[in-house]
Amino acid sequence: MRDRLYYLMSEFNVIIEDIECLGDAVEVHFDGIVEQYDCEKARSLLRVYLSVIRGIKEDCEELYNKIDQTILDMKKMDV
Repeated sequence: MRDRLYYLMSEFNVIIEDIECLGDAVEVHFDGIVEQYDCEKARSLLRVYLSVIRGIKEDCEELYNKIDQTILDMKKMDV
């Protein structure tokens, strides 16, 4: 059981890293649009993307920490 949770955590960590990369890419895109077009609609849209990505990342990190705490609690029970 514990090994499966560790495996899930490692897979989940990859997802968190992908979300971080996506956020970085949107920020670069945002900077490019602002420099080139200064378009308020594009800014608003990209801000929404960034907000959603950051929210997903925070939710993933919370779940990751809950899984980690569960594993720690399981270890305490084995003592």
